[in-house]
Amino acid sequence: MDKRTADILLVIIEEYVNSADPVGSKSITDKYSLGISSATVRNEMHQLEKEGYITSLHTSSGRIPTDKGYRFYVDYLTEFIKQREIEEKIYRLLKRVEIEDALDKIFSRLFSNNPYTSLGVLKRNETRIDTFHILSVAKDTYLLVLILKNGVAAHKLLKEQLSDNVKVNILSEYLNEKLYGMTLRDIQNTSFSFIDKFDRDNKAFFIKIVSEIMEIMNQYEENEIFLKGKENLLSFPDFKDISEVKNIFDAFNREYELSEFLLYSSDDPFSVHIGNEINNEKLNKLSIAKHTYDLGSEGKITFGIAGPTRMNYKKVMDDLNNIENILGNIVNDKTEKKEVR
Repeated sequence: MDKRTADILLVIIEEYVNSADPVGSKSITDKYSLGISSATVRNEMHQLEKEGYITSLHTSSGRIPTDKGYRFYVDYLTEFIKQREIEEKIYRLLKRVEIEDALDKIFSRLFSNNPYTSLGVLKRNETRIDTFHILSVAKDTYLLVLILKNGVAAHKLLKEQLSDNVKVNILSEYLNEKLYGMTLRDIQNTSFSFIDKFDRDNKAFFIKIVSEIMEIMNQYEENEIFLKGKENLLSFPDFKDISEVKNIFDAFNREYELSEFLLYSSDDPFSVHIGNEINNEKLNKLSIAKHTYDLGSEGKITFGIAGPTRMNYKKVMDDLNNIENILGNIVNDKTEKKEVR
């Protein structure tokens, strides 16, 4: 596409994003100094429509962007993103604060700064067991202590009436040795056939303890979903059909599917999915812009903003690329509070 045609398409998209009204050639030449006549603009618009970048509505002679037009616009804006440099800053800043606390504040600020829906998911890397102990703390009461390689220390009280032949200390040492370095997935895929040589009571207690360990580890491996401002979509004329809004809300509530989309729907760290590109019938009236950051040993985090396909892409992309500044302010606020104390 040549520069003049591209400029006209960019103007049409930005006008429609701002007004929600179809855009005509006269309004373009009246508002913008493109150095060409209204007839030339009409010819260019005809070509853009022929190529599928814009389309007409029956009720107006103006034109509106198609998903293909929005895709051209987003690709144009994306050229200016410097991912690696931003990612390294995010990683360094997150090292200085509690991640969950920082992320909650980031989403609150994203939410307050735009009229759309803020989405996100934190995926931690698989954690490995470092140390495990079973301690007898009272009659029929045992404390399970699990320390993970990432420094997390978890514990759980277990009430269990055991027969005298259950060797708690021996089982504790045995489990500590066998489970060292294992992930939740490793445990799930291990048969532990060696327990066949245990008597019935020791075998039953062993299985119970392994089940408890898996439950504890699962808490630290579940993706954490962030979702703010979904009701904002109701304020847009694009969503007059309440059944469409119900479908969108239903899709937002399916946390596993939402987290999988945010984390894995693109190989590119920064991406924008427009309408049918989302490959989910319940979300195909939306556009979702998202930015994924690699947090090294911590895992990965994706920030996203969802809105109508007529969303203000430039502002949304600026907001997502401003996360390093938001996080920097959070770190500074925390440092100042410590100094005051």
